[in-house]
Amino acid sequence: MFRFFIVLTLCFLPLMLSSQVIIEGYVFDIKTREPISNAFVGTDLGISTVSGDDGFYHIFIDKNVVKKLKFVLVVESPGYKDFKKSVYLSNLDTLIKLNILLHPLEYWLDTVEVGAIRNIVSSSTGFGLDLKDIDNVPILIEKDVLQSLRFIPGIIRKADLMADFSIRGADPKNNLILIDDIPILNPFHLGGITGIVNSDIIDDVMIFPGAYPPVYSGTTSGIMYIRTRPSSTRFKFKGSIGLLSSDFYIDVPIRGGGFILSARRTYYDFIVDLPYYFYDIFGKFNYLIGRSHYISSFIYLTGDVFDVMAEAKKQGSIKIKHEPLIWGNLIYGLRWLWMPFEKTMVELIGFSTSFVTKSNNQVGIKDNSGDTTITDLVYIDNLNWQRGIKIRFGFGERNGFSFGFDLVRSDFNYRWNINSMTLADLVGAPQEVFFDFAPPDYKNTFSGYLIGGFLNLKFTLLRNINLTPGIRIDKLGGQSRLIYNPFLEINYSHKDLFNIYGIYGKYYQSEVKFGESHQGEVYSAFQIGFLPDDGKFPVSDAFVLGFDISGFKYISSKFEIYRIIRRKIPTISGEIYSEVSDGADIMFRYYDKDVTFMLTYSFGRVIWERYGIRFPGNHDRRHGIKLFGSLNISSRLKILLSWIYDSGFPYTKPYMVVVSDLYLLHTEPVYFYFNSFRSPEYHRLDATLIYTFSRGKFKISPYLTVINLYNRKNKIFLRIDERFEPVYADSFPFIPVIGVYFEL
Repeated sequence: MFRFFIVLTLCFLPLMLSSQVIIEGYVFDIKTREPISNAFVGTDLGISTVSGDDGFYHIFIDKNVVKKLKFVLVVESPGYKDFKKSVYLSNLDTLIKLNILLHPLEYWLDTVEVGAIRNIVSSSTGFGLDLKDIDNVPILIEKDVLQSLRFIPGIIRKADLMADFSIRGADPKNNLILIDDIPILNPFHLGGITGIVNSDIIDDVMIFPGAYPPVYSGTTSGIMYIRTRPSSTRFKFKGSIGLLSSDFYIDVPIRGGGFILSARRTYYDFIVDLPYYFYDIFGKFNYLIGRSHYISSFIYLTGDVFDVMAEAKKQGSIKIKHEPLIWGNLIYGLRWLWMPFEKTMVELIGFSTSFVTKSNNQVGIKDNSGDTTITDLVYIDNLNWQRGIKIRFGFGERNGFSFGFDLVRSDFNYRWNINSMTLADLVGAPQEVFFDFAPPDYKNTFSGYLIGGFLNLKFTLLRNINLTPGIRIDKLGGQSRLIYNPFLEINYSHKDLFNIYGIYGKYYQSEVKFGESHQGEVYSAFQIGFLPDDGKFPVSDAFVLGFDISGFKYISSKFEIYRIIRRKIPTISGEIYSEVSDGADIMFRYYDKDVTFMLTYSFGRVIWERYGIRFPGNHDRRHGIKLFGSLNISSRLKILLSWIYDSGFPYTKPYMVVVSDLYLLHTEPVYFYFNSFRSPEYHRLDATLIYTFSRGKFKISPYLTVINLYNRKNKIFLRIDERFEPVYADSFPFIPVIGVYFEL
């Protein structure tokens, strides 16, 4: 046996004493685990090679030229973050196997952006949806991220056909919606049925319901933050063709970044003979300079075109001046991120965002004698324009601080003249709903500004207890005093398994909005904003206690209870009221390779106080259960399901009283109890079936959606009629919808 070991040692001694060592392995994409070919693999010794088609590489290194038996391995590939690793050798090493995982720049840019947002925002509250969640929601008439928000707990929608939403009982028109930190002044297409944000451009969505960190300001409701997608590492072209709209998305990568272009257009004007269509166009460029500078810019254009004169032309009226109604947003954004050190960042954002409504129409109407009378039909020239800069600094995560400054100017220009009598004769329902607002002749121009800043601290009190105090101070144009908004969060985390937190925040409403109303409720997307009078801006105090579980592989959940007190809320009639929102929100998620679903439950109570009387508020919806998910039956076949249950909304039913007026008797409504009645409960099941055909890199996926699968006869409260009885409208019946997605 001893002789055997002597012979074996003599055989391998040349290799053991060899001065050469082989480094070999495979280069993979960390997200897809696919091999990366033609990747540069080199060292600081001047030795290099490239990976093969299967991602395999190997290099020979002479130990005699390696100082202290250490060298640096470098791997580079277009579209990926460079890889660097120090390799240590021993005198006995002859073969080292080392597989390399490269991060796509898309993944790296996501990490940079998310890290920057976490560095500044630093708050436990909030519920989110990522791109996969949005894709797993059944496709209704139009794929819409604002419609998808109904599955987040605490989000309340008034009706099926409306995309606007209430956050924990607040008025929907007070929501602040941001896209890459830039406010969207009107997030809805005409009529409020569809949101302007195309889901193709979204990376993720976060809702801060009622309590939010001091980096933001200006709303007593809540914040919806939309983060757009950075360019990926591979060329992509995809789109969809539906019954009422089509869209496309193209992604052109370059080394270090890329370009994105997305567009959507409806064809209601061709399919259903409605004189209306909308479109939106999005373009984005992002680029990573070196390892610490990231720049991005985007432009977003949305537009609605409505032909006011369509019905008039059918009636034979003479068109004298014709400029169709234009309704849309134009948003520019430029962002620079600098991360000079780990967990340290500087961010500069410059932006311009505007919302415009324009139309100018005159019509000639012939009388019985054949003479033509020229009548001004509708003239609108409204503009809301904001532009400004935001500067932010962040240092550290677990123990650190962030601060920043905002400078924003707002211009408001309102001018319209509506001939409502003539318009009502020439335009049939539902078109006149978009112009049925008062006063019919109005002109007002004013400007305002915001100069403000915030400071947010974060430090550890004990081993697992963190304290995050903060404050925001703003100076608004028209306000004689500074506005102070304190913020405080304390949380306890245990081994990244769960987090318990409590939050307090004080907020104000920087802009008071009024809109077209019916029975006291805003029912269309037309609304205009005004700057509040000195000292008369609405304010709120938000208290949140939450519990978050996220340390398990397939399961996560979140539970929050809250109380939000809102005061000095104005109405269009000049009255002031206050409200208190109490409730609890629960979210449970399960996700693996083939099955994902999210279940939420919300309990909410909204109490208004007006004239010293307390009664349920208009968005007092006591119970809501929402479920959506997806199931991959095979690699080609996928099923999406969603189910919603909501208790009814309150409404006020007047009592009929007979009144004597001299010798005549007539009835008048008398209101004894406000919002003492409720509309019927609501529930609905939707399903989408998607089958994917693929040939090489080209994929085509036809889909079938069934809305209201079990044909529930839901009723939506509309108004009180002249007999003082409630009038309801039928909600979605059983409706099949077909379409197709394609991707290259």
